[in-house]
Amino acid sequence: AAEYNAIYQAKVVPVDVGLTPSTLLAVLINDLSQAYTFKTVALMQASTITFPVGKKIFWQGYYAESDGGGNWGLVKAGAGINDGGSEFTLADGQHVSANLKESKISAKKFGAKGDGVANDTSFLSTLIEYCYSNSLGAHLSAGTYNTTSLSFTPTGKVSVTGDGRGLSVISLLSTTGTALQFSNSILGIELSGFSINCNFTTHGIGNHGIVLSNCSNARIFDML
Repeated sequence: AAEYNAIYQAKVVPVDVGLTPSTLLAVLINDLSQAYTFKTVALMQASTITFPVGKKIFWQGYYAESDGGGNWGLVKAGAGINDGGSEFTLADGQHVSANLKESKISAKKFGAKGDGVANDTSFLSTLIEYCYSNSLGAHLSAGTYNTTSLSFTPTGKVSVTGDGRGLSVISLLSTTGTALQFSNSILGIELSGFSINCNFTTHGIGNHGIVLSNCSNARIFDML
């Protein structure tokens, strides 16, 4: 049977642990007044349950419970863009549209691990592009985010913040490349509260922390 808890609201919510629809009461699936909770994004996307449009879905973590990537969203018709942060395609062809109404969106909600081991390049790229396209800030919670070069031509104001110098770190995976590059931005760029590890072996050869090309209204502070 499904597990139950009251983590998110007063009434109980079912928590899917990978069971098939035959083990679940249809009333819990179809009742829009009750949210349905998955432990991870992978379980949510792999589930064979067909939820009604408008169902509220929670996921308690991205890869594991309480890993910082938890969120909630509403089931909507169609596959969506499946970008791994704002919309997640479900097995039945519908998608969950995530709640991203905070002024700063955590990188972990877009799948970045920040564990100093995984390659977080694609997740950070998608996050930052989503944020400047939707007038939101991207936030790097404490951790080390390994990347190859990240390059953007922003269509909106850019804001990337962290939990503090030495706490939130973008670390280049190679000895060449640019950690963050922004080109042709006139709407403003703000970078603060994180460090960049350029991983260079020879000073000044082939690697850069931040490159701004043809940009204006840029503020860079509280960085190392």
